[in-house]
Amino acid sequence: MIACVGELSASPSAERFKQNCNWVNNSGQINLNQGNIYGMQYGCGPWYLTVYAPGIANTTELSIDVSVPYDPLVFRWFRVITNLAFMPAIFVGLKRRFYAETMIYTLTFILSGVYHLCEAELHCFKGYSRLHYSDYYASDLSIIATIWAMTRLATSKRHILLIAVAILLQFAVTETLRSSYHFYINLVFAGPGLLYVCSQYVFRTVKYGRIYPSARRWVFNLLPGYLLATTGAVINLIITGSENYYYVHCIWHITIMLSVAFLLPVPTDDDMDEM
Repeated sequence: MIACVGELSASPSAERFKQNCNWVNNSGQINLNQGNIYGMQYGCGPWYLTVYAPGIANTTELSIDVSVPYDPLVFRWFRVITNLAFMPAIFVGLKRRFYAETMIYTLTFILSGVYHLCEAELHCFKGYSRLHYSDYYASDLSIIATIWAMTRLATSKRHILLIAVAILLQFAVTETLRSSYHFYINLVFAGPGLLYVCSQYVFRTVKYGRIYPSARRWVFNLLPGYLLATTGAVINLIITGSENYYYVHCIWHITIMLSVAFLLPVPTDDDMDEM
């Protein structure tokens, strides 16, 4: 739970400064948001500090050491530019008539780019916290929408499901802005869809007496898509840390965004595997 959000009016080069907060939670141990202090300069406003909790007396004075990580300008721009990896997914979504999903991908492409412009201290269109939330929310919704598109449920049923997920997801992301939770958020909302997809692979393979989908689809679409998505998940869960975020996150962008273009299914009416 977020216990205190304070504004730190100091320059990025400051070595130490203090902030008084009125704490609202009492239990457990104090834990800074992944050890990171997020701040912006060049007209983006003051530094923002988010602290997760507990067991601290009211009106506690908090001292923080601030260091500026190694983040060359090329990596800053690359985190913005790698959002272009979503363009193949947008094109494939339109071609295969997944219009609602394509709208989500387009919004994710825009919101992620705007967020990383701010996060990289290049330009902030809105407050950092709002952009941070928007990026997480849209990214999670894109992943969930893709997996449910793979189920090939009727369009009307899938759209009702997406509306319900969009409403519930905004509460989940609000409570869990830390990236370590996002794997579990996606697992809860998309896990049933993925299980359904896998069960259909098995059921239709038995029904048709041949591998389903076809070997061609597995080699050129599904295996590359699953490999890219798995690589992105491993990078985000295990490899990414505060010391390497500035370049590893670019790989996360490329792997996850490209995986969508491979995993979106062919519409049932056009699918030769169903004939």
